[in-house]
Amino acid sequence: MSDRQQIYAAMDRERAYQQQKRPRSHAGGHEIPGWIAIMRAELAEAEDAWVRGDGAPANAASLREILQVVSTGVAALEQYGVVER
Repeated sequence: MSDRQQIYAAMDRERAYQQQKRPRSHAGGHEIPGWIAIMRAELAEAEDAWVRGDGAPANAASLREILQVVSTGVAALEQYGVVER
């Protein structure tokens, strides 16, 4: 499995987890500012995890939080659709 395939598979698992954890939130969705606020909070957690980490450039805790950020972005795109560049 390629790196990209592993990443997308992890995103799919994270999305399933997010939907299971907060079914009403994901069923009804959010307005775009809400999705952005959630992503910003997750990104802050990634930064905090890196600061508290072991000094490794890519510590596991930060990477887990980054997965949550991008998976939340996917949820927003699932709700509103993709707008191409």
